[in-house]
Amino acid sequence: MAKNLSNIILMFINFIILCIFCPIYDMSFLAFRVNQLDAHSDHCYYMDYADMEKSENPLMQSLNGQWEFAFSKNVMDRPENFYEENFDASSFDKIMVPGHIELAGYDKIRYINTMYPWEGKEYHRGAYSMESTGDEAGMFSEAEYNPVGSYIKRFDLSEQMREKKIRICFEGVEEAMYLWLNGQFVGYAEDSFTPSEFDLTPFIREKGNVLAVQVHKMSTAAFLEDQDFFRFFGIFRNVTLKAVPEVHLEDVWFQPTLNKDNVSGRVSVKMKVSAPEGKKVSAHLVLKDRENNQVAEDNITLEEKAGSLVGVIDTEVGSVKAWDNHCPYLYHAYVELRGEDGEILEIIPYDIGFRRLEMIDKVIYLNGKRLVITGVNRHEWSAKTGRSISMDEMTADIDCMIRNNINAVRTCHYPDQIPWYYMCDNAGIQTGNLLFHAFLIQHLKLKMLCIMRNYHQQEEQFYAYTEQSEESEVSTAGGVFGR
Repeated sequence: MAKNLSNIILMFINFIILCIFCPIYDMSFLAFRVNQLDAHSDHCYYMDYADMEKSENPLMQSLNGQWEFAFSKNVMDRPENFYEENFDASSFDKIMVPGHIELAGYDKIRYINTMYPWEGKEYHRGAYSMESTGDEAGMFSEAEYNPVGSYIKRFDLSEQMREKKIRICFEGVEEAMYLWLNGQFVGYAEDSFTPSEFDLTPFIREKGNVLAVQVHKMSTAAFLEDQDFFRFFGIFRNVTLKAVPEVHLEDVWFQPTLNKDNVSGRVSVKMKVSAPEGKKVSAHLVLKDRENNQVAEDNITLEEKAGSLVGVIDTEVGSVKAWDNHCPYLYHAYVELRGEDGEILEIIPYDIGFRRLEMIDKVIYLNGKRLVITGVNRHEWSAKTGRSISMDEMTADIDCMIRNNINAVRTCHYPDQIPWYYMCDNAGIQTGNLLFHAFLIQHLKLKMLCIMRNYHQQEEQFYAYTEQSEESEVSTAGGVFGR
């Protein structure tokens, strides 16, 4: 084990030396996203409390449904100009989004355990990973077999969302995607299982928008996104337009803690807000119990820092009910962003639980009591739709776990859909996961330097999505442990 660790450390050192002292090398393989917005917490937001009571958030517009679609065996055969507004797509088929391309009747389904998909057929190594390898240009983009899916969606912008900044969120696209709107290139991303967001504001119009997405089955991300499961590709999770208010909570980190007395608690809320230059904004925290009784409140004036407004609310809660797997009690937290005149500019609701995790003499304790974990592995899976699963199927999985006294789930081997973690919070189920087979199994060393850029950057994004809302003394992802 020590030798394997030494190999990994040595490879990291070599990589740093390469970056500093070898500028003649083409480092374009490090580019894994273009114009993708930074990862942030997965909170909802509303203009006022009245909007919270509506069945649909007026600031959101789903693009799920039927899209125009063309399948190509490789990059060379793809329709190159399909993103242009006047492109004739009459020969395109129809496909449902979200969904897997293979399960719509194209390409082929593959199940692979510890090998890369191309092992035994083609020889691929990461850029500059060995003395004999160079930039490996064309490894996937010029491959004879690397299917491409070309999607087109035509839409009008919802009236309530007009005259606001507009972003688009792809919750899951496997594996690499290019995005255009109205003939203009928007961005690129290649992280399949965490949301990819882009700013559409410069290109969007009220009516007659043409959104184009091109999805590639394999990219350099394939070296890291390598787990024992069925290999698919396509837009397999929700696609949503989001209208962003002028004053908007970009990122929030709720940190509720149960004190040592197991009676009182503390909650810290770290915030990052975007607002027009010179705008004075305050943040007001309201905490209520399940019976809607207010148990705490506090407020601060946000301060400008590096182009954003930031601040931390830290307040004591005199008496709390602890969260555990037997009684997963959640409080309703609300962050109100207010202007100088006290007007509410945005509201962010979030449910939080108070608990304390400790490791004492190599034993895990939850709220002062020994925690016995009865856990299971779980893939997102439907017999009909693969990893593109519905809320009903997630609810059925939760119910099954509760019936069988399960209090922990490993989301093998990727971040699940965002609602799953909230459902686990409510059910008293704790979650966690991290695995990428070939990276660990094949020699336990870095087979290619492009893994490094994904390991650091993509894992950083993953934890930004999964751990920036709640935190514990024992670090693990998901559920009340941290999202």
